[in-house]
Amino acid sequence: MSTRLSNRFGTLPLRLVLVVPFVLQTSLLVGLLGWLSFYTSKQAVTEITSQIRDNTTTHIEQNLRQYLQVPHQVIQNNAIAFEQGQWNLRDLPRLERYFQQQIKIYGGITFTGLALETRENIGAERSEQGPLSLYAAGAATNHELRLYATQRTGGHGRLIKRVKNFDPRARPWYRAAVRADRPVWSPIYLHVARANAYIAASLPIRGRDGKLKGVVVSSLNLSQIGKFLQNLRIGKTGQSFIIERSGLMVATSTGEAPFQKPNRQGAFRIRAINSQNLVTRATARYLADRYGKYLPIVPETLELTIAGNRHLVQIQPLKDRKGLDWLIVVVVPEADFTEQITANTRTAVVLCLVAVILAIGVSGWTSRRIATPIWQLADASQRIARDTLSQPVKANGIQELGVLAQSFNQMSQEIQQSRHKLEEHSRSLEYTVKARTRELQREIHERLVVEDALRAANQELQRLAYMDGLTQVANRRYFDER
Repeated sequence: MSTRLSNRFGTLPLRLVLVVPFVLQTSLLVGLLGWLSFYTSKQAVTEITSQIRDNTTTHIEQNLRQYLQVPHQVIQNNAIAFEQGQWNLRDLPRLERYFQQQIKIYGGITFTGLALETRENIGAERSEQGPLSLYAAGAATNHELRLYATQRTGGHGRLIKRVKNFDPRARPWYRAAVRADRPVWSPIYLHVARANAYIAASLPIRGRDGKLKGVVVSSLNLSQIGKFLQNLRIGKTGQSFIIERSGLMVATSTGEAPFQKPNRQGAFRIRAINSQNLVTRATARYLADRYGKYLPIVPETLELTIAGNRHLVQIQPLKDRKGLDWLIVVVVPEADFTEQITANTRTAVVLCLVAVILAIGVSGWTSRRIATPIWQLADASQRIARDTLSQPVKANGIQELGVLAQSFNQMSQEIQQSRHKLEEHSRSLEYTVKARTRELQREIHERLVVEDALRAANQELQRLAYMDGLTQVANRRYFDER
């Protein structure tokens, strides 16, 4: 790596070569560990939210099925009592006491009673505040439905409400039972005297001749289901609601009523897509857009984004053979569980930064510990080249660099010794050269002296020969003249 960098950027400082790879490796390792931690946490969150959704929907379904069994148990018992002749339809006060006692025994039901083909209607009801009240309608009340508070002794107390011209045969629970001719759930309906939504279990009763005598009924206030949902803890801010396949609201954990009453004249049920709660409304809209009229008939798990936040949705159908067909919807915001992941991520980022800073510091200190003696060795080598090395190189505690410094000092000593020997040899050679030079100079001088003597002797011989020749010539002329 350093070779590639040096080829591309030229020579690099040793500290940079040591620090950068170490910091990169540390950052990569810390980042990888942080990512693995984050990914593992996300997987754990997905599993936890899935378990919460499954457990919550299962818990809701099991409790609702148990809760919804009670009204049918009540009407079955009442139908048996009628068939066995335990009821005297002429003794209405006794029947009132019977229903009053029954509603005390079965704490889950809101209303239990009897309606006859003769438009007689008697029953007992538990209000949301807890007190019991009695219903009476028929020929004795001029077919006016009267709602009474109960006395401590159990009889009629003060009159609470009147509904004129009341015919129980027109009520949804009566019509549903007659139409099905078996135990059946009524459509969800609004109370005749209070702003409440009810669902009733009803069953037709017949005389020995097979003719319809009337309908026994036991109903539930949907606010009871809403309270049950409100008591559930679904993560931190998770919620649940129940809808019919038509999209009409049944109950919700947010406390929102499944109906609206804009004025005193009447009330109407609301659709989940028109809910005042954002999560309920957005989830219902998503289901409507995804499935249209054909909502799921099997459990399903979905994911959707609401207000920029990811939500996990569990849908659990709730059906029975008596006409019930609801959908339990549990919505869990992922943020309920990612909050801790986000905090852990922030901590991991801070730890990564601290680790990188520590890596830079440690690698810088390490590189300094390594680079300083190397620079000292480099400086010592330059001083050796300049012949100015006087102090040995000191080791810094690193074994390899200590060995290198020791070798360098030994090499320096050997170089100095060799240099001293070379200087001595040079001085000896210089002396020898000078002595030999003097000898040569003496020999050359002697040779020059000899050569000068020979040259002078030769010249003298030549002069003598010349003089001898002149003498001979002169003698020859002399004799010739004679």
